[in-house]
Amino acid sequence: MSKHISTNKKLLFGVLAIVIVVVVVHHYFSSRCYLRPFSQLPWIFQVQEVSLYDHGKFRSLNDLEGIMDELVSVVQKLNLQAKCAFSEERINQLRQNGKVVEIVFKKPINITISQWIEPEERYYIPTDKEGHRILTNVKSVVFILEGYMEGNVLIGVESDNVKSYECWAIKKPFSNEIDKSWIKEVETVIEGLNYKVEECSVGFEPEEVIDYDEKTKTLIAYVTVNCCGVNITVEREDLAYRIVEKQYGELCRCMCRRKITIFNVPENSKVVFIDKDGRKIVLSPNLGFCGRSTYGKCNSDEDCITDGCSSQVCRSRFEEPIGTTCEWFDCYDANKYGVACKCVDGKCQWVRK
Repeated sequence: MSKHISTNKKLLFGVLAIVIVVVVVHHYFSSRCYLRPFSQLPWIFQVQEVSLYDHGKFRSLNDLEGIMDELVSVVQKLNLQAKCAFSEERINQLRQNGKVVEIVFKKPINITISQWIEPEERYYIPTDKEGHRILTNVKSVVFILEGYMEGNVLIGVESDNVKSYECWAIKKPFSNEIDKSWIKEVETVIEGLNYKVEECSVGFEPEEVIDYDEKTKTLIAYVTVNCCGVNITVEREDLAYRIVEKQYGELCRCMCRRKITIFNVPENSKVVFIDKDGRKIVLSPNLGFCGRSTYGKCNSDEDCITDGCSSQVCRSRFEEPIGTTCEWFDCYDANKYGVACKCVDGKCQWVRK
């Protein structure tokens, strides 16, 4: 009997120990990852201007629904400071040569971020009562979406009418890399783009494939990219969609296939894949057109010919002839959709005339 009671006591103490550990760990991490609710962010009402600079082109985002929610979320998560020195001249260079979103405040304000400060450091670093850092005298915030220092956030601090910039980023948990995933979220709001990129899959034929559902207006593309050190993003300009592979780190000695799904794509859109070296592959010159390209080697347009029973295949004259079933679909009509079999970046492919 006493042995049974002793066992129960051990079990009870074990459960209590686990509960205490869970509570302590939860408190530790929640104190460092705390995101202040919007009601505690009066600074969002002090915004004078929200602007997009895309390689020198200016666009006001003041009336863009959802943009402040995304930018607030990014600022809240800042937890990694880097050493940098930015003058207003260098900020102008970013506006001209890259893609940035900038918030300008009516007057310098204080902003609380997620970086947690150790108690012994709080006497010289401003914090809130939970120990999260407060950035003081903030006059502007520059979010770098593309170009030099992509993924960083520059905090413009104004003191005695002198403005300087601090470099901040979001550090990935248990990693030394910075988190750039917020770029896609911000660009989705700006461009009205809704897409998702899936992880690498191996064991495939190295060929780009595209599929389009006319009813749901959903586009699925499979592209071949490096296994690591690259980001895949989607850009849009009018009816042209660009799937872009961008290198940000060290490459691996392997290739893989990534699946990209883009939603609400108009039927007459053009879809292009641009790899990390800038090579361009036209996945579809017009989604209404259902001919296919072999992407065979070519030096000029004369090297590219049509093949197949309905002339729906664009191939290189250096490739073997391609046999197809003899049936006709309206979507094979190259003239109707304004496309032609041409040589682009050394590959035979259907492109718009």
